[in-house]
Amino acid sequence: MAIESVRYDETRKSDWNSFCHHSKNSVFFFNRSFMDYHCDRFTDHSLMFYEQNKLIAVLPANRKESTLVSHGGLTYGGLILAPRTRAVTVGELFETMLTHCCETGLSTIRYKCTPAIYHRSPSEEDLYWLFRKGFSLVRRDISTTIKINSSRHLTKGRKWAMSRARQANLQITESSTLVAPVIEIATKNLEAKYGSKLTHSTEEMTLLADTFPSQIRTFGVHKENQLLGGSIVFVSGDVAHTQYIAFTDYGKDEFGFDALMLKWLNETFVNLQYLDFGISTEQEGQWLNTGLIEFKESFGGRATVCDTYELQTTAS
Repeated sequence: MAIESVRYDETRKSDWNSFCHHSKNSVFFFNRSFMDYHCDRFTDHSLMFYEQNKLIAVLPANRKESTLVSHGGLTYGGLILAPRTRAVTVGELFETMLTHCCETGLSTIRYKCTPAIYHRSPSEEDLYWLFRKGFSLVRRDISTTIKINSSRHLTKGRKWAMSRARQANLQITESSTLVAPVIEIATKNLEAKYGSKLTHSTEEMTLLADTFPSQIRTFGVHKENQLLGGSIVFVSGDVAHTQYIAFTDYGKDEFGFDALMLKWLNETFVNLQYLDFGISTEQEGQWLNTGLIEFKESFGGRATVCDTYELQTTAS
C-alpha cells in the first residue's frame, strides 16, 4: 500500500504525541510541547506518514530556505517509527519523503540520526536506507557516554578528586527551584569563557522543567547553605543526558561535580543504562575540544557519535 505524507499542524498534536510516546525510538523532546517552545525560531515542516489511514511514522523537521532539516532546534532526530516497523517499510518512508520534497520545492534533505543509546529497541533501519538512497555523511559529532552499573576506567586524577569529594561533606538536592540559579551560573561561565550565550533562557528552561518534571531534573550542590553549582539533566528512556553543568570557581575547588557524579552513579540513576555528557565538537564536527572531552573521559566515559547526512533531491 502507498504511504502518504501529511504536514504536521496543531490539530494533529494529540496524535503526534501519542504516537511518539508508543514508538520504538522517540525521546521526550519530540513531544510537541517541547518542540514548539521555540517555534518562533523555525519554520516547522514536520511530516506524518500514514498507510491505510494509520499513522506509522513521524519526522520532526523544519524548513530552512530550500532544505528540509530534521530538526534545526534539536541535537538529533530522524524518522520516529512504530514498534513493529520493518526495514522494507522504512525504505518506502524515504521514497515518500523524497517525493514530498520534490513536490514542495525542497532541494536538500539534512537528516540527523538519533544515537542508538536512545532507542527503546533496535531502530537503525534508517542508517541502511541513508546508504541505499545515496545520502552523504556531512557531519559527525562525538559525545561521551558512561555505561552505568558497569566497570569504568577512571583516570588517577579523577579517582583522587572523587575521594576528596567524599570527604567534603557536600549536600546535594534536587528541585525545580534550582533551574534559575544553575542557568545563571552557566550563563556567567559561558560568557566569561567564550563570549556566547546558552541555548535556553532561564524563562524557557523553567517552562520546560515545569512541563516535563519527570524528564527534566535539576540538581544543586551546596556547602554550608552556599550553592556551589549544579546540573540540569534530561532523562529519556534509559539515558540521563547532562544538558547543563555549571559550577562556580569555589564549587570546582570543592569538587562539587565529582560529588554530584558519585550521587548519580551510585544512587540517582542506577536504574538507567547510560549517562551521556553530550558532544565536545564544534564547527560542524570538524573541531574537537580536547580539554572538554578528556574531562568527560576521566569519569570513564567513551565515545558515542551523532551523525548528520545530506542528499540533494531532484526538486527544481
